[in-house]
Amino acid sequence: MRQSTPNLHPTWMNYVAGLPLIFGAIALLVWNENHHVHAVRLFAEAGANLTELLDTTRIDPANEGKLLHYGASARAGKAVSDPLFGFGGHFLGVERKVEYYQWVEHQYDERRKDENGTYTVTHYEYVLEWSPKPVDSEKFQGNAPRNNKNTTLLVIDSHKTYSQGAKFGPYLMHPELIDSIQPMKTDLEFLNQNNRTYKHSIDSLTQHGKIPHHLFSQSVYFGEYPSSPEVGDVRVTFIYRGEGKYFTSAQAHGDTLQPYRCSDGYWLTYCRFTPTDFDPSEDIAFEIWGHKWLVWSLRIIGWLMLVGGIKQLLGVVRRLVGSIPVLGTVARIGINLFSWVFGTLLAVTTIAVTFVVLRPWLGLTILGALVLSVVLYHLYYRRKHPVVPPPIPPLPPSGLTP
Repeated sequence: MRQSTPNLHPTWMNYVAGLPLIFGAIALLVWNENHHVHAVRLFAEAGANLTELLDTTRIDPANEGKLLHYGASARAGKAVSDPLFGFGGHFLGVERKVEYYQWVEHQYDERRKDENGTYTVTHYEYVLEWSPKPVDSEKFQGNAPRNNKNTTLLVIDSHKTYSQGAKFGPYLMHPELIDSIQPMKTDLEFLNQNNRTYKHSIDSLTQHGKIPHHLFSQSVYFGEYPSSPEVGDVRVTFIYRGEGKYFTSAQAHGDTLQPYRCSDGYWLTYCRFTPTDFDPSEDIAFEIWGHKWLVWSLRIIGWLMLVGGIKQLLGVVRRLVGSIPVLGTVARIGINLFSWVFGTLLAVTTIAVTFVVLRPWLGLTILGALVLSVVLYHLYYRRKHPVVPPPIPPLPPSGLTP
């Protein structure tokens, strides 16, 4: 069931919305350049410290902090199990994934134009779908129909459990490495008469059978009709990550193998864990290419946000003079031209100022180029439009004082 409720924003508020758009664009550009500097440093350090590990039987202290590439067998340590339902075994990790069948609100904006300019219409759409957590329908922003109210039969937390002592070759495995392994769904064979943990939990969760439950499509389903979900139904799926032969590029840290972290402590990390072998140098090069593509994409998005925000702010001018035939057309052309020119200058200046802090020489070079461009344009303009001095007044007749 889908329903949509339009919500028209006041026109004047639509113009004022240009300010947060401009500030948001500046924040995005600053964050993007800061992230770019740290990412470049991360991949440079990872490439410089890349080491092929040949001896996978022992830990060599000389490899501390290096990006190690090798293939080995991932082995579980202690047996692992879900504390609530008892699912587990000799796995690297198990995960309990819980979903709730809920009404979910989706919002999208539509741009429209009329004689007064551009305005925004916000639509709210309500769809029944599986959500990773209960949704509070009282917080819906749109005018949701009365029957679009959420309930839940019960609330169960999602959970991850990792095998203590799991190893990959000579190193212990960091949980992030275990999470990077392709997960497998269980066939629910563990749900048998001998699983006392499961039976006790089901009895408690269903309030001694008052809430219906079924085993359906690799899930424990709480609800009346699994093939026809209703609002409030809950399903629990169990995922495990098993032992096997894998290949990795990860950082040696003491006796543990973890994602590679840059020396500056930035949150960005890099690792690869896969069942097939790969060229670590090519993989790093591919990551660098993907990062550059992302950086330039965000630069363009920030630039367009600045242009759009400026144009939105100046929309009030278009509104005031838009009804005047000739002046309205001139105003629209001028606003568009000014928005693109000033937005571009503001975007480049923001990036340059950010570089002054992060990369001083590059930032100062960009700022110098901007200043030089302005000076050259000023000189070019003066040459094309020289200032003619006023004419010299004629001399008074001889013998007369002015």
